[in-house]
Amino acid sequence: MNQRTKSWITGSALVASTVFLFLQTFILPNVPRIANGDQGIHLSLAARMLDGQLIYRDYDHFPLPGTDVLYFALFKLFGVRAWIAPVMLILLGVSIAWLGIKLSDKVMSGPIVFLPSFLFLTLPFSGFLDATHHWYSVLAGTAALLVVIEKRTKARLVWSGVLWGIATCFAQSAVIGAMGTAIFLIWEHYRVTQRGHLLL
Repeated sequence: MNQRTKSWITGSALVASTVFLFLQTFILPNVPRIANGDQGIHLSLAARMLDGQLIYRDYDHFPLPGTDVLYFALFKLFGVRAWIAPVMLILLGVSIAWLGIKLSDKVMSGPIVFLPSFLFLTLPFSGFLDATHHWYSVLAGTAALLVVIEKRTKARLVWSGVLWGIATCFAQSAVIGAMGTAIFLIWEHYRVTQRGHLLL
C-alpha cells in the first residue's frame, strides 16, 4: 500500500469515525445528548470557575484540575453551551483513533493497522461516552508514546515529557506512564551505548 492510498484510507476512516461519534453524541440534526456521567461534574466545576470561584479554595475536587481548566477555557471562549461536551467527545475519539492508527503503523503493516482504532471506538469509547479526565489523559499519554516509539532524540524526549506532564494534569495515574517511559530509557541506555546527557 503506497503512502497516498494509505493517507486516503486514513482520512476516510477518520471521517467515518467522526460520523459514527456524531450519531452517538447528537440527535439529528444537531441536538446534543445530555452530558451524563463524570463529565457533568467537570462541566459544573468549570461553570463555578467561570463565576469566579477557585479550585481548592472555594471547592475541593480529587482529580487534578486539567479537565476543569479546559472546560473553563471553552466556556470563556464560547459561553456555557450544551454542545461543548459532545463536540469534545468527538474530537477525543477521532484524535485517539488517529493516534492509534499512527502507532499501529509503527508495529504492523497492511489494512490491519486500522483494526485497533476501530475496536477502540466501537467497544470501550462508545460504551463510555463521558468527556472526562480519563480520555484526555489517554489522548496525551498516547501522543507521548507516539513521539518516542520510533526513535529517541533530545527534542522527542522533551515533547514526550511535556505530553506526559499534560496527561498527569488530567489524571494523576498518568505518572505511571511517565515512570514506565523513564524505566525504558534507562534500560535502553545500558543496553545500547548512548551519550549520558541524552538519558538525563
